Amino acid sequence: MRRSAGASRRTRGRTSASTATSSTRAACGRSVRSLRRALTLADGWDPFGLSLAQLEPLLARGRASRAWRERTAPFELVLSLEERLDPTDAGERARLADLLGRYRDLGATMMNLRFRHDGLAHYLAQLDVFAAELAPRFA
Repeated sequence: MRRSAGASRRTRGRTSASTATSSTRAACGRSVRSLRRALTLADGWDPFGLSLAQLEPLLARGRASRAWRERTAPFELVLSLEERLDPTDAGERARLADLLGRYRDLGATMMNLRFRHDGLAHYLAQLDVFAAELAPRFA
């Protein structure tokens, strides 16, 4: 299987950046070690399967590290909302706005979102609502 320039590969649960030149490389993982690796070798960190409660102490340790303090380039923090919500529902839209605010306060520069939907038309309506009512708050 061929990889594009800058692609990463998984090796025994770890992600390593390819040797090809890329404008952005994000390291994946879910540990302090993966965050440390991202701080020294990548442009960002894209952890997976971690709740806000789990991310807070990891990022506190990362921010206290020498690697974080000595960075001169921007560091992308790509976080994923584990809960699937429906932004067309007013109550869930409010919950989504609250969670996005909490992730932003934690330092997220990008978010991966997944919505709970029942088909294409519903999903497209969710994207419209998100774009009109939530995205402007976090731009």
